[in-house]
Amino acid sequence: MSSVEFGPNGSVVKDDSGGIDRIKQELAQREHAYPDGKPRPVETFAKFARIGLIIWSAEICLQTLMLAGYYFAPESLPGVFFNIGGNTALNVMTVSAWLLFLTAITTFVMVGRFTYRAQKNLFTVGSPIVKMAPGWTVGWYFIPIAAIWQPFLGMSQIYRGTYAAVGEAGKSTTLLAVWWGAWISLNVPDWIGRVWQDSLMMTYILQLADTALGVTAALALVRILGQVAERQALLLRGGVALVFD
Repeated sequence: MSSVEFGPNGSVVKDDSGGIDRIKQELAQREHAYPDGKPRPVETFAKFARIGLIIWSAEICLQTLMLAGYYFAPESLPGVFFNIGGNTALNVMTVSAWLLFLTAITTFVMVGRFTYRAQKNLFTVGSPIVKMAPGWTVGWYFIPIAAIWQPFLGMSQIYRGTYAAVGEAGKSTTLLAVWWGAWISLNVPDWIGRVWQDSLMMTYILQLADTALGVTAALALVRILGQVAERQALLLRGGVALVFD
């Protein structure tokens, strides 16, 4: 969009390309920045989110290993793999699934808190890269269809904006692509598995693929969170580059 002014004879006397966009960006910064103009720390959220992601990765690897026993050598497994205290509804796999679920929920909360605050920090320091409202960097995960790409755009703004804010503009986003590509591909093995339901070996191979994708996405996000947290810490000490002036 542009702002154009015309003279008396209809000639263009001023063409302020992007003027309206700049006004919109300024309004967004006023709305989403912290009122006192000071960024907030994100290290604690990043720390616990990274721990959660590592634990989650270990849990899905353990589940995949246990499935190998269920599929190919059930007779060699201890009784607790099938029931605990005679209750077949309670076994090691059930307990593992609940732990995995609780870890995932806790980790998502930490990632969400990190994402929200990191985006708000960038609005606070006047980054021209951030466009998405902090709340929507989390909210888009819950919106069908849009969840395929909008969360990636939000994290991309945080990643690129943070690097630019400390004078490292132009940072490669390959790590972001690896993270999101692996994450949205997690459903592919399940879709393929519906065609190979009669093949136990193929089912397990697809489980291995699913685990590999999950671990890849988790470890990539661990690095992303660490890199962003490290650089946003500079914002608290006034380490904002002059690239926004």
